[in-house]
Amino acid sequence: MKTIRILLISKFFYPDQNPPSFRFYEMLKIIKEKTGWDVSVITTYPHYRVPDKTRKSYSFEDASGIKIYRVSCPKFEKKNASIRYEIYVQNLLSDFVFMIKAIFKTLFLENFDFVTCSSPPVLTLVAGLFAAIIRKSKLIVDIRDLWIETRVELNMLNSKPLVKILNCIEQITLNKAEAVTCTTKGIKSNIERRLEGKETKVELLTNGIDQIMLNSEKSPRISGSKILNSGKFTILYAGRVGRLQNLSSLIDGISYLERYNFHFIIIGNGNDIESLKNKIKLLKLQNIEILPPKERSELKDCYAHSDALLVHLRNTEALKYTIPSKIFEYMVSEKPIIYGLLGEAKEILDECRAGIWFSPEDVNSFISSAIELHKNYDFYIKQIPYRKKCVIEKYSRENIAIKLLLIFNRLIN
Repeated sequence: MKTIRILLISKFFYPDQNPPSFRFYEMLKIIKEKTGWDVSVITTYPHYRVPDKTRKSYSFEDASGIKIYRVSCPKFEKKNASIRYEIYVQNLLSDFVFMIKAIFKTLFLENFDFVTCSSPPVLTLVAGLFAAIIRKSKLIVDIRDLWIETRVELNMLNSKPLVKILNCIEQITLNKAEAVTCTTKGIKSNIERRLEGKETKVELLTNGIDQIMLNSEKSPRISGSKILNSGKFTILYAGRVGRLQNLSSLIDGISYLERYNFHFIIIGNGNDIESLKNKIKLLKLQNIEILPPKERSELKDCYAHSDALLVHLRNTEALKYTIPSKIFEYMVSEKPIIYGLLGEAKEILDECRAGIWFSPEDVNSFISSAIELHKNYDFYIKQIPYRKKCVIEKYSRENIAIKLLLIFNRLIN
């Protein structure tokens, strides 16, 4: 019997510490274990671990039976990271190099039954389309984010010619796909409108929770934190610190909450991290500290040592269709969540009784919700067993991987 061969093209993959890496590595590993299919991935080097000087232009490795072909991409010193134009030029150049090298790599691989490409970055779709054509494969397109629409709405991408080119790339690839997978209902509805009249089936494959976040053992402290066991009410944020998260909008609230014995820990990195540090320094805040990114097993320990967990996105229409993958990890922790989210993400957290909501970018709402959480902490702790059961039943990575496997089987038949 013929062995089914799958190729994934994604700029992010194991062991990178970001949502698309966790999502596809876990799903493909489960599919590999259940079917014995041949699974290959074209990706970059881990963005946080391997020094540039050790990187070869191309390399190969194996992880859990998955063949990983890595290509090097330029890594820039963002000396003027506050300049939005420079950041996007650098990112697009890196995406372009990945696209070219991924296309070149497919020329030397055997044919596949399926090619899956994951966006963003949007240019990855070009590599996926090219690979599907030359390898005579069925194309599955994975859309994790309405990247173009969000950046345009937030004035982060204002070059009309570039927007037109990226939209064209996305639409052409969607038109050629045998199936499209999306991470949220809002993205799914958007893609279905754009493919109206076509036979392409659009499927929902949400982010979810991995086994590693259920199994980690608790360590004695948060590595690097100076505040542990100080008697303060500690709220932790772990994740990207960028314009979409806009944590700077909460700084005045964090400052005010110092009088109520609140302490905040931010673990992560991103384009806004330096401006956030500068604002903290300018205001001489003593109740907030910033720590570098940590491995996922360490993050579980950090959650355990906090009193509550924070997640926040800007108050904008486009982000109503975004579900931060962090909320699934948060929900299997033993801590209440204070969340400034809208749309589907808010609905999920509300449904699972995850904690307390505040209006995004609204300092007064943030302060009121934090004080309420502290005041009635026992009530929110009692909701946690229901919350964990809810997220494990609905958002386990294995169940989501089975949905992807059913898509492959449908296209085979």
